[in-house]
Amino acid sequence: MSTIDKYNAYVARQRRKYNHQRGKHSHLRDSQQTKCYSAEWKYLEMYPELKECMSKEDAEKFFKRITKSKMWKDNGWPTNLLWLKDMGDKRRLNGYAQDGLVRTVSLSPSGCSKYTIIHELTHCMGYWNHDRLFRIWLVKMVSRFFGREEAKFLKQCFKDNGLKMSKPREPLAYGQWLEKYNRLVNEN
Repeated sequence: MSTIDKYNAYVARQRRKYNHQRGKHSHLRDSQQTKCYSAEWKYLEMYPELKECMSKEDAEKFFKRITKSKMWKDNGWPTNLLWLKDMGDKRRLNGYAQDGLVRTVSLSPSGCSKYTIIHELTHCMGYWNHDRLFRIWLVKMVSRFFGREEAKFLKQCFKDNGLKMSKPREPLAYGQWLEKYNRLVNEN
């Protein structure tokens, strides 16, 4: 195998490793979900007003505010809002997102909050698992719709839980990779 082929294999591995957006790896196990949720719960303890239950009218108004924004139009998909049957305190979830030609956010009337809407809409942007790119976009959404201080604290909560928040590294250029490769080969 030539060094060009080895370099191309390296680039393919790097791209595959971080290309989790737009549903390409949504079939994989969501291994960071528990850590992500516990960081979000810590965040919501600091900002309890974001987890307060909203009326259906207020939730629909907030949902439309986000989906009509420039940020959503540049990065989001057509998305609908549906309401689940109200189970009160016996509900298992506050909401969930579904993939399709038109994405759907389904919310529980007794558990829908501003933060739940932001979280589920971030999934609808194509980040189905709770991986690094999902968290980066969630922090961007929180910054845009709740404020910078809130976003900064959410990012810190993720970091405190051992979740990476930096942008994925770009693959090395061929010259840099070749230098590193030759150094490793010559060590043996």
